[in-house]
Parts: sequence; structure tokens; C-alpha cells
Amino acid sequence: MGGDRVVCGMTAAAGRIAYLATTPYSVGDLILRDATGEETRLASYALEGAEPYLPRARVFTAPDGRQVEGFVLRDESIPGPGPLLLDVHGGPHNAWAPVFDAAHLYHQALAAKGWTVLTVNPRGSDGYGEEFYTAARGAWGLADAGDLLAPVEELVAEGVADPERLAVTGYSYGGYMACMLPAMTGRFRAAVAGGCVSDLAGMAGTSDLGHFLVEHECGGAPERQSPVSYLDEVRTPTLLLHGLDDVRCPPGQAERWFAGLRERGVPARLVLYPGASHLFILNGRPSHRLDYNERIIAWLEQWIPDAGPDGSPS
Repeated sequence: MGGDRVVCGMTAAAGRIAYLATTPYSVGDLILRDATGEETRLASYALEGAEPYLPRARVFTAPDGRQVEGFVLRDESIPGPGPLLLDVHGGPHNAWAPVFDAAHLYHQALAAKGWTVLTVNPRGSDGYGEEFYTAARGAWGLADAGDLLAPVEELVAEGVADPERLAVTGYSYGGYMACMLPAMTGRFRAAVAGGCVSDLAGMAGTSDLGHFLVEHECGGAPERQSPVSYLDEVRTPTLLLHGLDDVRCPPGQAERWFAGLRERGVPARLVLYPGASHLFILNGRPSHRLDYNERIIAWLEQWIPDAGPDGSPS
């Protein structure tokens, strides 16, 4: 990643390089660079007739002093504190970038409604060196929780986020954190967990990478890193969105969390997408991807007061 351009794929031959890059205003530019460094744009999928809200890079400080990079996307013309959505990326070895995100269009829709969308690259994320990459190994949801919660508190202290209108979402590892974080704090008024993991011990025998994840990523100690171990602490209304044909994070993970919340009287809803794999939000049916985005917005608006024109509750 360099500046506001992210290279998604690259090939080289005869002294030339061809690569695909995304930018804040394009979902993909195909570029050819010759040996002199001169570049030619061969194709572009730029946004035409649209002015997307741009994610602004920030550096936040975790409780232990570690610095983490994040991005704040909002309508900066709206004054005063407003609702905030913390969106946690998958992986955990993945990373957000300040480019247009066609898979998470609800970010743009929410910004247009007066929301702030916060994305953070906590320890475990790609692109920050090996020590950072492995810093959450054996401590999923524990070592990295402060990296995610501290930026929320910074934005509350700055008057950007309303402490009474905070929400959390995420997919895959992000869905895991959307289960884990509400168990750690009562700050969040709503949660949406996509493709989630709730029981790492159970996942060991059901996921296509279960044994590897539990032994290598979780250090063979899944119980203390599993959201189900902290179910009694959760009070946050939660929407679960899951592919029915997901073999990476099997649908039983969402069903386990849904049943546990319902048993404890916590408002919860479970949506299973037929024929959908773990990556359906990227390459699944367009109708499923649209529904995923729309359901997130509807759930947040159900549990968190609307933002008025000035960012205040309407």
C-alpha cells in the first residue's frame, strides 16, 4: 500500500509490470509500467458522477502505548457528536485501506445519514511488520481489543462520536470481534456479526481450517478466547448474518451465538443465506450482497436513534 493507492495484483514480463490498483475514486485501474517508470492506464473502473466520502487516516494509541492506524469516514460538514460504527476487518491478518470499498457500501450510506464509520488495523493486521502481525497469536480478542476500543474512546473524547450511539460490526474475524467486544463493554448499543466465530473449541472440528486456527493462531487454548465463554456479560442487541454453505466459519457458529443470546433475553436475529460461502459478501449473489448491506443499516437504525441534520438525535 502506498498513499491512497492499493495494489491488488501484479504481473511482470519483458521489463514491464502490469498491476491492478484501487484508489479513493476507483474500484480498479489496470496500469502498465515500463522500465523507465512511465505508466499507462489501460483500463479504469472509476466512479463517475459520484462523490464518495473519503476515509481519513488517523493514528490512535492503545492502552499499552502501541500505536495503531485507523481511518475515519464521515460527512465532515456535520458538526457535533453523532452515531459511530466501529467496523472490524477479517483475518485477523487483513487490513483496511483508504480506498473506495465496493464490498462495504453501507459505509457510504451511513455517512450520508450522519454516521461516522471507524475502521482500525489492530495488532494482527497485515502491512506493519512481523511482530505486529503475530502480536495477537494466542490471545485473540484479548490482545487486540484495546486497539479497537481505544480509538472509539478517542473519538468520543473529541466530540465526534456520541457515547450513547455506538455500534460494532465486522465479518469473519470481524464478526468474531462483534461478538467478543460487547462481552467486554456495555458501550455498544447494537452489534452486527457477519460470518462470525463464537466457539473456537467447536470450530476446531467443523471448520476447514479449524485445527490449524485453534493450534496455530489460538495457541491451543481456545476457551478463554471464545465469545461463548463470556455470553453472560452480553446485553447488546445483535444481528447475525451468515452463509449457509460457509465451511470456513460454519453456520453453527452463528446459531450457537444466536441461541445463547435468546436464552438470556438479549434481542437477536439470525439470517442465513442459502448457497452462500464464506466469501459471499465479496463474490456471492448480488441479491445477497445487497441484502447484507441493507440489513446492517436497518438493524442500526432500529436500535440507535437517527442522526439529525446537525448530527444530533432526531
